[in-house]
Amino acid sequence: MATEKAVNEKKPVLEEQTQGNSDLELANHAEHRESTYKSHTRSWRHFLRPFYYSLLLLTLLSLSWNIFRCKPSKISNDTILFPQVDFHLHKMPQEGIQFKGCPSVVAYRNLQFGFNFTGDGVAANRWQLLDSSVPESRKSLRGHITVDRGSFSQASDMEVHVIIRSSDEKDLKNVHLHKSDSVLNIDYNFRDDSDVCTEVQILVLLRPWPKRSLDWFDIRTSIFDIDFEPSFGWEINNLLTHTSHGDFLMDSRWYSDGPLIAHNVSISSIDGLIFGWFIPDENLELRNEDGGIGAFICPRVPQGLPFDPKSISILTVSGEVRVGLVYVVWPAKVYTHRTKIESVSGNISAHVPHGVHTNISSISGTITTLIRPYGAASPNATSEIYTTSRSGDSWVMIYSPPNESLDGNYNPLLNTVSKHEVGEGELWVDYPFAWWGEMEGKIEHGKLEFDGNNLEDIKRGKGYVTAKRGKGESQMEAHVSTGALTIHLGLQELD
Repeated sequence: MATEKAVNEKKPVLEEQTQGNSDLELANHAEHRESTYKSHTRSWRHFLRPFYYSLLLLTLLSLSWNIFRCKPSKISNDTILFPQVDFHLHKMPQEGIQFKGCPSVVAYRNLQFGFNFTGDGVAANRWQLLDSSVPESRKSLRGHITVDRGSFSQASDMEVHVIIRSSDEKDLKNVHLHKSDSVLNIDYNFRDDSDVCTEVQILVLLRPWPKRSLDWFDIRTSIFDIDFEPSFGWEINNLLTHTSHGDFLMDSRWYSDGPLIAHNVSISSIDGLIFGWFIPDENLELRNEDGGIGAFICPRVPQGLPFDPKSISILTVSGEVRVGLVYVVWPAKVYTHRTKIESVSGNISAHVPHGVHTNISSISGTITTLIRPYGAASPNATSEIYTTSRSGDSWVMIYSPPNESLDGNYNPLLNTVSKHEVGEGELWVDYPFAWWGEMEGKIEHGKLEFDGNNLEDIKRGKGYVTAKRGKGESQMEAHVSTGALTIHLGLQELD
């Protein structure tokens, strides 16, 4: 049976106030809202306050140091430096993505819903929040959905608090909510009236104890922003969110008690921003069309919690992609995941962990990527790396695997198949000292520059070069149709 109760149990289930009501009741409501939500409802600005700016800056400075500490190489008497990787702090999403409420409010409405996941059947392990508002309603409707850690004392496993505020009292009734055992539906009767402003704030609170496990957690909205806090303490098999025109934030860096463990994560948007710190417990998918993606890939670091990613997939149509790796805390072990980063026309800047397969491609965008391999479980383990750009420049740097990951394991760069292609543009490839095998570079129209260390069987011709380095079984190809090709093999340690 559906449960509804007021945010303040001393008030009615449904509370509506107008500006004409008593100032005392309005003051009581404001005070109650402040005390109830202050510890939960955080704006986007909170996550990007100076302390977090400093942490992010240190991460990016560490990345820059690893790039630029490499000594320049001499090629044909010209000094060639690895191009600047585009991870500028000022270009990352900042304060502009915070929720902006209505400038003037004369009426509000509060609702609360409870959900429990202790019984049998579908409702026991599934939950959905479905917003059916049409995109045109952005003219008068805005909203924000926050998923956060609740209180030990709350009555239900999940409490959903909804605050509706409007500049027009009549518009409050145009927001409809319906609850079933496992679904909360929201709809809005849109009136094409630019003078009306209505905002909906939804707070989803998960009780930290007893901890629950859900098979399906799904939020779908047309226009609302969504953000996830880190300290749920719950385990979710399939976590799905979609906001067509809103922004999305996930913060998986800090948690005070129990972390959120989400095995399969799929986050999508059309033209909103997807940003955050993401842990690929198993499968992580971020998809956007015109909006950008800014993601820091984080490991699962607490003792006793397994961390074996299976796939990392980041896709856009025209949106820009920026992927950072929190490398300093990434466990040095064997990984077998597959990574795919694709964009039709957006630029890609990515620092990624390599498992068994990495594929980074853009049809007309620029690619700048740093790839970090780790130890392999066997000398014949699969290791494949591919980059492709049809009409954009590509800069590719591959690091040596960390020594800790090779303890009892094997160097994957002794048996890696890799291919780097550019149709029209510049291709710049730098492989570390730990890479051993055979290579081939070819350019049909343009300039070819090549240099390496410990090379054998070097063959050069017009627009091509082949060589062998050591006794490894790796195979590398680099190909450019029209432009410029630069290849470095084993000139730098790159660890």
